[in-house]
Amino acid sequence: MPKRDIMFYVAVAEIVASVAVVASLVFVVISLNQNTVAVQISNDNFLYQLEDARMAGVTSDPGMADLFYRATSGEELSHAERFRYEYWVLRQVNVWEIAFIRYRDGLMPASQWQSWDQSLSSTVTSRLSHETWMRYGKGYRAEFRNHVEAAYAAQ
Repeated sequence: MPKRDIMFYVAVAEIVASVAVVASLVFVVISLNQNTVAVQISNDNFLYQLEDARMAGVTSDPGMADLFYRATSGEELSHAERFRYEYWVLRQVNVWEIAFIRYRDGLMPASQWQSWDQSLSSTVTSRLSHETWMRYGKGYRAEFRNHVEAAYAAQ
């Protein structure tokens, strides 16, 4: 086989290999995008499940419903009732922190984070006094504590 024919086949093989590499990279990008969407959907579903489970306690337990109503109406609560109500709100703070971390780590789109953040910041800051947050806030990561502090400051 003449050297010229071999060079032609080598050039064709290089072109085919280059096209195969590009096609493989396109496939990887498509797969990553699909995986990212799946992770984001999973995160959103997880947050909704946590919030739904938390809210179910108020709707399925008459005592908790009464406690929640009295707390949000500004009625006087016993120490045990106040603790129970604050713990219920702190469970919402935990959901907020999960959303915050997922967003910070790039696992939640900005528009989705903004919805969660607006909802959670407005409900938490209206249901949990700043003094109570200061007592319990030490148990959260500094970056998230700063975010919650900013929400209280914006009230």
